[in-house]
Amino acid sequence: MSGGGQSGPWFEDFLKASAPWYGEFAQANAAAATPAPPKPASTPLPDGRPNRRAHDRFAVDEADAWLHVGAVARLLKLARSAVQGRVADLSVGGAMVLTGTKLEVGARCRIRILFEKFRDVIESGGEVRWSRQVPRKDSAFVAGVHFVRLAPPLGRKIALMREYFTSMQYREIRELRRREEERGFKFPS
Repeated sequence: MSGGGQSGPWFEDFLKASAPWYGEFAQANAAAATPAPPKPASTPLPDGRPNRRAHDRFAVDEADAWLHVGAVARLLKLARSAVQGRVADLSVGGAMVLTGTKLEVGARCRIRILFEKFRDVIESGGEVRWSRQVPRKDSAFVAGVHFVRLAPPLGRKIALMREYFTSMQYREIRELRRREEERGFKFPS
């Protein structure tokens, strides 16, 4: 053994023979070293205007939200002062929430999103960027909540959720549920 270094074909052969995981490891590292393709330009809005969103949003199902609005409510997370709602869509940048209360634009909040089906929670500081009444529904409102100081692990979690909620498999399941519910069939929770 000359040179004593850990390089050359003999070392590669040794690793492949002594560790079956090496091939998997090498493939994973090769894939990780490949740069991701550039992000395509955001899709224009339905009315043709350019989409100025920094993050792509995606529809979510069965996600409840609690917004603790105001300094005391944010600090103590008081349940009685929370505005409850349903998350319509989500992105790494924020969430669109359907509520029974009009929220004040610019209000700081603590948002807690519960995905009961997955037993998972996303919690972050937030700011209400826009809020408006749902047309022809007196007690229904929709608000855009921008995440403030979202923890990086939660950003990665949302990115993984996006992969799931936009997958072909999930869209097929959702379509099947929609058709069955139209026929009166109720899926168990």
